[in-house]
Amino acid sequence: MFYEFDLVTLPTNGTLFVNGVAINGSNILSGGTATRILASDIDELSFTAAAGFTNAAIEYRAIDTYGAADRTPATILLKPTGGNFPPDTNDESGLIDENGELPLSGLADLGSTDPDDPDNDPTDNGTDRIYKLTELPLEGILYRPDPDNAGEFLPINEAFLNDPLNEFTLDELKDLKYIANDPTNFPGDEFSYVAIDPGADPTDPADDLEDATPGVITIGAPPTTTNGGIGLDPGTTKKLPFVNNIAGRDPDGSVASYQIDTLPNSRQGTLYLGDPATGGTPVFVGQSLSPADILNLFFSANGSFETPTEFKFRAIDDEGNPTSPRYLHPRTHQPSPRYP
Repeated sequence: MFYEFDLVTLPTNGTLFVNGVAINGSNILSGGTATRILASDIDELSFTAAAGFTNAAIEYRAIDTYGAADRTPATILLKPTGGNFPPDTNDESGLIDENGELPLSGLADLGSTDPDDPDNDPTDNGTDRIYKLTELPLEGILYRPDPDNAGEFLPINEAFLNDPLNEFTLDELKDLKYIANDPTNFPGDEFSYVAIDPGADPTDPADDLEDATPGVITIGAPPTTTNGGIGLDPGTTKKLPFVNNIAGRDPDGSVASYQIDTLPNSRQGTLYLGDPATGGTPVFVGQSLSPADILNLFFSANGSFETPTEFKFRAIDDEGNPTSPRYLHPRTHQPSPRYP
């Protein structure tokens, strides 16, 4: 087995050695190339820091005897004695709701990690990490709580990025919310933020250490569907009308499939995929349907069909995001009997 180093991650202000041979992209190493070493040499690594060395994160991965490589590289973290590593800002993603809103409080991975804080405690060197926005969304607006009016929000504009107020604790960051300009035709959006480690002295800005790679918040939209209905007589069969957005649409992608969540009351009738007169088969709960299948559903009413029934379904988009369940209501054309 071998270990292979990513030369791009090698520091410029220091040199990594294996058995006294510099790993620099030119020297042939024990693994037969300029980047590979034998697994037995992993304990023979050493590092010599140059003047001005701050820190380094060197990536490497394991490669077996068949040439298969680990798809998740490991990292060697180096820093001067008493030094500090920058935090790593997390990427995240979320979906707007039907009103076009996405509260950041719902993003579980919003925040950062820090090599100096392996347990990811919210404190870092005795102080909280802070965050700032680095790029704003284009298809919507971020809002922050109005400090002077409880429950009110203020829009965040480009000028805010250079404002001293553009500094948040993680809890304050989670108080922000995103609102899409046009939820109905939302094409997706994103914005970025960065974590800053205040270091040992939070009163000294020169002691701050900022992540060089901001985290990106990607915002999508789930597919949308609407409820629908159909009237038919007892003992008849009719194709269901998945039109006028009943079947769903996805503003930032496409509807990939559908799922049946509940079925009509069996005493009222049966839901079929395909016309039962020509070989259609009964639908079952949990069944996945293609966009073509959803247009080929039939409801066969029993002879005693007299009470409206319903079934639930949901659309699922090309990113696996489902809608909330929607209803389609088969109902009788006959008047409902009245009881004394």
